[in-house]
Amino acid sequence: GSTFRLFVARNGMDVARVLYLDMTGQSVPEIVAREGRKWLVEDRDLESCLDYRREGTLTLRGWVRSLRGVEETAWFAADDLRPFIRMCWSVLRRALRWVVKRSLAPGRTAGAPAAVKPSIVHRRLKSVLGAWMYRTELYRVLFRQRAVIVVFHRVNDTMEGDPLTCSSVQFDRFCRFFKRYFRVVSLRELLDRLDRGEDVSRCLVITFDDGYLDNHDIAAPHLERLRLPACFFVSTQLIESTTVPRWDARNGVQSEWMTWEDIRSLHHRGFEIGAHTERHVDLGVVHGEEACREIRGSKTRLERELRSSIRYFSYPFGGRSQMTEANRQVARDAGFDCCLSAYGGTVRVDSDPFNLKRIPVTPWHLTPAQYALELLLHD
Repeated sequence: GSTFRLFVARNGMDVARVLYLDMTGQSVPEIVAREGRKWLVEDRDLESCLDYRREGTLTLRGWVRSLRGVEETAWFAADDLRPFIRMCWSVLRRALRWVVKRSLAPGRTAGAPAAVKPSIVHRRLKSVLGAWMYRTELYRVLFRQRAVIVVFHRVNDTMEGDPLTCSSVQFDRFCRFFKRYFRVVSLRELLDRLDRGEDVSRCLVITFDDGYLDNHDIAAPHLERLRLPACFFVSTQLIESTTVPRWDARNGVQSEWMTWEDIRSLHHRGFEIGAHTERHVDLGVVHGEEACREIRGSKTRLERELRSSIRYFSYPFGGRSQMTEANRQVARDAGFDCCLSAYGGTVRVDSDPFNLKRIPVTPWHLTPAQYALELLLHD
């Protein structure tokens, strides 16, 4: 890439030209190395000079003197500035991430009063810095060719402190923040952009997992008021059931699930519906015929109830270890167009549709600005 001009002969031949001549069967002229040529890789030079500066072996004046006599640079060319601009964006993104991580490193709240929990101070600092970065539009630099898929579970005002629940006020704040600073698109649109290799910068997809009743009763009407699309992933055997899964039982929550009529209503109102297995099983543990039944069965049931093709799949629990490659292949073979996780991370233009990362919204996020800052730190 940036180093193919490192070796140049007296007649101007470089590595790329020699390889082209050799691969096309043309004769390669005699190569005589040119000595004393001064060539510069701009971003690497900047990194090394900072290292020398920290060691105390290079001054700013010394670095400027070292640039004298440079004949050619790796990225800059007056007739085509695009490679140089991309390199500058890359350096700026890395610098901004370093500043954010360093300013928010644990221990920097050590001077906080004893009555104030460091984690609260830490999160409020993130909120302040996040608000500043978004209002000044610096976040646009870090979100070049990066999209986000967010995941909610419940929107409910009676379960304060529950790790899967967001209050209606919080949900409103998050949705308005997303609408203001991102291009909120459907999951279908994001997949189409990835398929065509189009720009996904600042695209954001809203998703819900499991199939809780408040998805229909509270979240969907609010999304409609703001004209925001969303995709609802449901575990088919939980629908219309009285099942209380272990994560709700552990927190003393009485689970309430949507009915099939609720899901048909969401579908008819333009929301996307996706499969989330039949019984919300761990696909990192379940294998073989049982896994096939969970994945294929959820798709079949949804298609029968909605009389429409189901193309989207997210796997339960969403951790790195909770989906095997064999089960990911089952999802492909079943006719899904994607497979979504929930362990954090962003989506890039070259992301595999069957390994799309999502970032959960939880009560740990005090404000949308704190959450949004953490989006910037994810890869």
